[in-house]
Amino acid sequence: MRLPGITMFIENPFIQTRVLTRHLKECAFAFQQAMECIISRKKDMALPFKEDVFRLRKEIQQLECGGILKSHFFRRLTIHPSLCYRYIRAHGRIALHMEKVLEWILVREEPVADPLETELFLLADAAGETVEELEKLSIAAGYWLQKKHAKNHKKIMAAAQNILDKTDNTQIIARRTKRKILESSASPASMTHLMELASLIERITDDSDEIARIVFFVLRSP
Repeated sequence: MRLPGITMFIENPFIQTRVLTRHLKECAFAFQQAMECIISRKKDMALPFKEDVFRLRKEIQQLECGGILKSHFFRRLTIHPSLCYRYIRAHGRIALHMEKVLEWILVREEPVADPLETELFLLADAAGETVEELEKLSIAAGYWLQKKHAKNHKKIMAAAQNILDKTDNTQIIARRTKRKILESSASPASMTHLMELASLIERITDDSDEIARIVFFVLRSP
């Protein structure tokens, strides 16, 4: 017979997936540093950070497929397996988006002129900051599933709402950036490249938004 405390630990998906959010936070930091180097026209300095993003994305993928998604984990969940699967997969997609952004911008030979350069930096930084908040959400969710009292409920609601607010802000920056790209004098090829780059960065926050909304749904479930 399992002790109650042990049972709660085993059945708490947010505690078991916290290692995932820690990896993603490290990935976001490396992504931001790489983008800062690239925007500063120091591509050589960006390469080690790019390698960190690629390594962490692979580690997140291994976590998804090698342990967290095993069937025995799903059988012990306190929430529906499909929701937990979506929650976990969104983390993997975020890391993949970051990897694609760096691949996409590093193949560009033509420098990005101001004010587009500044806009892209602000967009990437906002997306990275949103991802960094996911660890706080995971911690708050874990505490709430262990002890469902008002204090923990308030903390997780605040953490989720903070991510949604940051997502909204990032989407505003993304729309502004795209408008400035279309209004610029860039060549058609350059314009297409920059629009795709902005869209890739925007997808990072789209998946952060999904993670927060999944947690909101769990909180409201009976």
